[in-house]
Amino acid sequence: MTAPAAAAVPPTATAPPGALLLVSAETGAAQMELVSRLKGTAQPHPWPLGAQARAALAAVVAAGPPHVVAVPLTVGALDPLLADLGALLRWARVRWPQTTFLQAAPFASPEHVVGWASRQAAAQALAPTPAPPDETALLLVARGRTPAANAEVCAAARLLWEHRDYRRVEVAFTGGARPTVAQGLDACRRLGARPVVAVPLALCDGPFLQEVRAQVAAADPQAACAGPLLSPAGAAAVVRQRYEEALARWFRAGEDGLASDHGHDHGLADDPLRAGDVLLPPRYQGGQPVSAAPMRSAALKYDAQGQVAWNQVWQSFCNLALAGAAAPGHAARGPLREEVRARPEASARVAAEIARGLRLITRLPVVTDATPGWVGLVCPQEEMAIWLLRAIVVENVSVRREGSTLFLPAGPGYRVEKEIKNVITAVAKTHHYWTEHRAALS
Repeated sequence: MTAPAAAAVPPTATAPPGALLLVSAETGAAQMELVSRLKGTAQPHPWPLGAQARAALAAVVAAGPPHVVAVPLTVGALDPLLADLGALLRWARVRWPQTTFLQAAPFASPEHVVGWASRQAAAQALAPTPAPPDETALLLVARGRTPAANAEVCAAARLLWEHRDYRRVEVAFTGGARPTVAQGLDACRRLGARPVVAVPLALCDGPFLQEVRAQVAAADPQAACAGPLLSPAGAAAVVRQRYEEALARWFRAGEDGLASDHGHDHGLADDPLRAGDVLLPPRYQGGQPVSAAPMRSAALKYDAQGQVAWNQVWQSFCNLALAGAAAPGHAARGPLREEVRARPEASARVAAEIARGLRLITRLPVVTDATPGWVGLVCPQEEMAIWLLRAIVVENVSVRREGSTLFLPAGPGYRVEKEIKNVITAVAKTHHYWTEHRAALS
């Protein structure tokens, strides 16, 4: 489907609002609370995929929205719900050609799960008595879907184990997949971990979360079970972001004549060139060309004490923003826990330098003692942290989030002119986007 000419023009105050579909495998009170929190964004509707999905969509279209954005409440890009959703939207585009149907990116990635799950686990481990992470075992519990979707859960568990000093992070599944919740809890007990915290990969409260709680209580009454990964306010903020991203891609496609009815719109990571373009502020999108080539290396500048003057390296943050992505060879990946333990002094030196650079370019608080091998950038609000996280990922830098704090990697082998510079450059660019351009439009 080719977007109409008006697609390049954002909605105005007088235009009819679009519809926002909250797509999930279940509905309940939590989805209705999300609907109430999102009423200022669009016309939100809970939309469970199932036998009545087409009839429910017909009722939404009958209200006459110019566009319908479906936000899948899924963890990971391989959930089979996404394929079902794509097929339904392709049918809808044929059935109602006057309406634009868009599929937003998945709600959460494994990197999101790391931050969200660690917060929930920490809250459970501290109640009623504190327990250090190295005595705590976590059990990530997901719906048993397909082998590919289950593998994404295993990837999230591995990331969580490497980023935090837990004794172990195991996985379990409901719905007949293995290992079961009882088997996962048994594996944690065999390790001698206390406490054992089950963390359901539930974005909101509902039947799945209740099922996991019941299975945990039946298998091990002493194990704790965390609540949903996000608060209602946090979930609403993520849904709102996915909705705005989908519209931004559509408007940009309308300008460039690139609109398509391809139904696999799973997010920014699918197309790196479009991902960088979507993250550019509007003043850049319509005018100057943006290079997709790696950014040319800027010479380091030093202050009177012989330290890198990170706030003076670039002549203009706007020019930096237009310079392209960081060179893949200088990627800053999350350090392995073993290498941080083996070289604690080197890790501390790298963290101190990255922290100094982040303070110079952002003027935001920085923490270096939360997790070895990581530096925390404390954002004023969670919305800013969520937006920066997605932008920094495009810059080839590992990043995770806990609440309003972003954690950037600080590996013991990082070099000032390579990986350290890449981390600070990525934050400089994305922080500039937010403070100087995007926040001004909100």
